[in-house]
Amino acid sequence: MWSDRGGLYARGLDPAGRPTDAARRLGASCEGGLATALDGERAVIACARRGDPDRDRPGSVALLDDAGATLATFGPVGLGDANGGVSVAAQGGRVVVGYRDVDGSSARAMVADLIAGEPSEPRAISSEGTHASAPALAFVGSTLHMAWTESWLNGDAPTGHLLAQREGDPPRPSLRVSGFDVRTSLAADGERAIVTLRDQRPRGASFRSFTGHLDEALRLEEDHLHSPSRADAPEARPEVLRCGEHRFSVATRQSSRGVTMVTLRRLGPDLDRAEDEQQIYEYHRRFPLAAAACVDDQLLVLVGERQTERQPTPRLTTYALRCAPGREHARTPP
Repeated sequence: MWSDRGGLYARGLDPAGRPTDAARRLGASCEGGLATALDGERAVIACARRGDPDRDRPGSVALLDDAGATLATFGPVGLGDANGGVSVAAQGGRVVVGYRDVDGSSARAMVADLIAGEPSEPRAISSEGTHASAPALAFVGSTLHMAWTESWLNGDAPTGHLLAQREGDPPRPSLRVSGFDVRTSLAADGERAIVTLRDQRPRGASFRSFTGHLDEALRLEEDHLHSPSRADAPEARPEVLRCGEHRFSVATRQSSRGVTMVTLRRLGPDLDRAEDEQQIYEYHRRFPLAAAACVDDQLLVLVGERQTERQPTPRLTTYALRCAPGREHARTPP
């Protein structure tokens, strides 16, 4: 699935990332963010769309199936800037969507459900009066976990903290964060949850990816925090996911020569660095976006390109990566 100015599109891929059919347009663009999840064989899409004040049309977040049919719509939603983001998780016929609702100088982390085809009323999970990120969602075992950040001004500088919540329990604050736009991702690692953030530590430093396992109390402490890579591309949304017996960090960053690239790194069981950084880049091309999934114990990476003078037609490219001695990684045709 991808979204551009022309709309929302889908295209089938085989386990190696090769296209199996032609691209299909599913609907209007998802300018405020796009996320997908699988519930068994069923794909669901969360699509955030901006409002149009001239037409008195508010912003909304739609849940769609992989044919583009609308399953539910939540709104009105103030999406704020283009990096607001949206997330979705699905299991056992239940679909959960998370998004950020911006109202002036504050923003709320919102969650809504679709159970047996019936949508719930959206509910705020963040504190009043703070600037919350869009919540990241993941089922760990059979239990929904949520993670987000809340920030506020402390004098002239923003400050805040990470919060995590296991459904049915109160949210738990822990790690301090330094900005208003601290993007967060969440992934299951067996019975534990991996949380990954894009933050500046210390304040004023380059943006990096920071990751760690939440403890039993759903807290992430400074001494259990790891930084696998830089994540200073403006659109970077770093993530860490488990694939087979391995954990991988995926992010986008800039180089000293102005190249925007994808950075990949294999991590150990405790999320420390297990290998040197691997990179996907080409001179005169810009790769600001990357997303990854584990398919048949191999890492499938989807790389999005930005239009430039040298590359007037940007492309999506897939890379299938598998860890093994002597293994050659494959780049599939765009």
